[in-house]
Parts: sequence; C-alpha cells; structure tokens
Amino acid sequence: MTRLVLTGALLLTSLLWPMETAAGAAENALILEEVFICRNVVNRAPLGAATAFPLGVPRLYCFTRVVGARGPTRITHIWYYGNREMSRVTLPVQTSDWRTYSFLTFHEDWPGRWSVAVVSPPSMILRVLNFTVGMGRK
Repeated sequence: MTRLVLTGALLLTSLLWPMETAAGAAENALILEEVFICRNVVNRAPLGAATAFPLGVPRLYCFTRVVGARGPTRITHIWYYGNREMSRVTLPVQTSDWRTYSFLTFHEDWPGRWSVAVVSPPSMILRVLNFTVGMGRK
C-alpha cells in the first residue's frame, strides 16, 4: 500500500510540475533579450524602468523582448505580491524577435516586495524580476 501511495504521489507531482527536457528547450529556444519592470511602454519601448517604485504608482508594466522563437508560441507573465499570485497574463510571440508586455494596476494597500516570473511553455521559467513598491515619494 505504501508503494502505491508513493508512486501515485510521484505521478501527481510530475503532472502538476512538468519538467522541461533538453530536447524541448532546444526546440523552443526563447531568449529574453530585454526584460524590465517600468512605468510605461511607448512605441514598443519601456519607459521609467526601475527596481523600486513609490507607493501610489497607478500601474506598472512588465516589458519583454523575446528572440529565438521558431514559429508562433507564447510566454506568460505571472505577477506575485510576496508569494501570492496576483495576475497571470499569457502573451503571443509571433516572430523570432518580438516585443510584448503586460501590466498591473496597483492599489495603495499593496506596498512591499513584488516579482514577475516570465515563463515559456511548458512551464519553463525564463526569468524572475524582483521589485518593490512603496519606496520614496509619488
């Protein structure tokens, strides 16, 4: 009985947390050429990139420039407040040099440590950006 439970737990874990294989990584070799947390995106360029933002910032963007796609694919931006997932945005990547972004509207009662994980299929973390909100003046 113990062996069956352990095997079931390992199977469930592998289903919930798919692992990227070397062949899969080579097949979809996405490279993050540029990644920024910023105050705005204008003409496909990040503005006001930083790692600390003042309390009261209305909105922040995660700007990503992806190179190396061998056809249409996608990436996902996962926004975290501490360890709590606040938003998950899946974005298309259409060419081998693609710029894209997501944003999050902030509330006054969300000061502290934040991060955005940039993830490619199948669940491969490409980069994690850490930043804080609540440092300095508006």
